[in-house]
Amino acid sequence: YIADLRERSLAGAPRALATLAEQYWKGFGVTKDYAAGVALLEFGIEQGFANAKLERADLLLSESGSPASTERAIRLLEEAAPEYHKAYVRLGAIFRTSDSVRALGYFQKAVDSGDSHGLIDLGRLYAGDPAGHVAYDGAKALEFLIRSHNLRIGKAEALALTGTIVERERR
Repeated sequence: YIADLRERSLAGAPRALATLAEQYWKGFGVTKDYAAGVALLEFGIEQGFANAKLERADLLLSESGSPASTERAIRLLEEAAPEYHKAYVRLGAIFRTSDSVRALGYFQKAVDSGDSHGLIDLGRLYAGDPAGHVAYDGAKALEFLIRSHNLRIGKAEALALTGTIVERERR
């Protein structure tokens, strides 16, 4: 399996490269070698592989939290997003508390691009943005939460938020 992944990675298969990188940094089927996994992802980034950008951004966000790492992660996610729409959801999550208006834009892009995981996040923001930058809009919140619930994404949370909105609207 690993030999096949190596061969396909060298032949330019983006998914094989990302999978092999993950095998190394997690130590699945090979001796754990975080540096080798990162090197493979960096090679994939040089080749323009969007999935390598997505995976490397996730690692950058999980490993340090330094401003330089976060800035690079954001740049990689923005580059990957046109091909991997879930990158928009990750970008929205980065900005959810610091810049909710920007987060809203990323979640909307995710939904508009066909990634329905942004629905629950849009519902959350319209139901009550903790930072107060996105105006409460019960109708929009309900629309996104119901769509999310129907697609079985965040089903329990969508139901709970829907109940909260209905109670708020009754008052």
